[in-house]
Parts: sequence; structure tokens; C-alpha cells
Amino acid sequence: VLTRIALVAPTDAPVMITREACTGKALVATAIHKDSPRHRRPPISFKCSAHAPDAIEAELFDQMRSHLLGTQRDRPGKLELAHGGTLFMDDLAEMPPELQGRLLHALQTAQVTRLGDLRARPLDIRVIAALIRPPEVEIAAGRLREDLALFLNVFPIQCSPLRDRPKDI
Repeated sequence: VLTRIALVAPTDAPVMITREACTGKALVATAIHKDSPRHRRPPISFKCSAHAPDAIEAELFDQMRSHLLGTQRDRPGKLELAHGGTLFMDDLAEMPPELQGRLLHALQTAQVTRLGDLRARPLDIRVIAALIRPPEVEIAAGRLREDLALFLNVFPIQCSPLRDRPKDI
């Protein structure tokens, strides 16, 4: 894994980390970020399984102040917070497929539009995504869009469990 981290860190290539839960995928993502040219900005982490499906959109895509939405102030989302840095998305397959499409569009166009806003903002981020199961399994089960997997799986890394790497604990 260290060799793969050393290869990918200096690039802006998206990374897909796969392996069972609690294997240290976040440690790998942090190591990639620390060795990257984006290390001056803090890495932004987003665990898709920790949020309700309807809350994911607001957490990722920002919100504008709106009486209709019940928001009192503008609130940047994870994509905007990660501008110029790295976004680590854990449990990506837990994100609803329709939001995966919106995420892919934002990444492809390098722009994000806040909820309730008409103006797109520039987006310069590196994405490191993590899955518990291989992308092919998640695609076949309908939990991961194939086009998003192809976009993010530029540099795949498979982590061995921490029990096989006691030095990393």
C-alpha cells in the first residue's frame, strides 16, 4: 500500500480505496493527502452512511439562506469546503444513486451550485472514495452508479485489514 500511496500522492488522480470495514481506509486517504500538493488545505471527510439520505444533499452541495428551506444563513457544504484540497468520501455506495449523479456532474464540470442558488461556483478538489465491497459488486447490486465508479476508480487501492498490519495500529 505504501508504494501505491507514493505513486498517487503527487497527482490529482481520483482514488478508490476498497476493503472491509475498519481496515484503515481513512488512514490511507490521510497519507495520500499529506503527501500531495494539496496538503496545505485540511482534508475534508464525509461518511455517506452517517447521514440520512435526504440530508446528504445539503451536507455536500451547500445551502443558501432561505425562508422556504428554513435556513438562517448561507452554509458551505463539503464540496465547497474541500475547494483546493481533498475530499474523502467514505461508504460512497450508501449515497442515493440520484445524488451520485449530481456528485458526478459537479466533479465533471468542476462546479457546484448551492441549494437555492442559481450561480455555479468553481470546484477544484481531489476525491478519494472508499467502499467496503469492490466497485463491481456495488454496481451489480445497484448501490453505485457505473459512471461514477469509472470516474473515481482511476487509481484503485485495496487495503488489507489492520489485523494484518499491526504496525499501523
